[in-house]
Amino acid sequence: AASSQLFLRHQQGQWQMEAPLESKTAKAAVELELGRVLDLEVQEFLSLQDHGLLGEISGRITLNDPSSQEILLIGRKEGDFYFAKREGYSAVFRLKDPFLENLGTLADRLRDRQVLSFVPENLSRVSLAFGPQKLWLQRVENESGQPPAGWRLASSAQSKSGTWPV
Repeated sequence: AASSQLFLRHQQGQWQMEAPLESKTAKAAVELELGRVLDLEVQEFLSLQDHGLLGEISGRITLNDPSSQEILLIGRKEGDFYFAKREGYSAVFRLKDPFLENLGTLADRLRDRQVLSFVPENLSRVSLAFGPQKLWLQRVENESGQPPAGWRLASSAQSKSGTWPV
């Protein structure tokens, strides 16, 4: 779903989407798109003054670090180019980049698509239920400090229980 605002926060080595919705993000996707933002280059410097070239602001890219903030204002589109300028500066320039065409769908591309996120080694039990069928897997532990012996299968249906190596 397209959104008018995307807000990402980097904390403790993780990227978290805070708007348009709170969501985990796919680290590789965030780093790829952030790289595209940092790779944006001016195609042509137009004027030291805006003179209406920018037009209505259609987008804003804001980068924050602990000591500064950079804001790129994206204005109207003309052909394959966007008029843009840095906030606080009067010079207008043109950008041409496919990244800008897809800003509206960026939130969907950055969301973590993994439904469940557990470290398999930390799991102790798995329950699966669909309709009347129920199945449980219970980790069988060995002596302290030893790898798990395997998983024990239990079911409410007529299946055999047993222990298998992992």
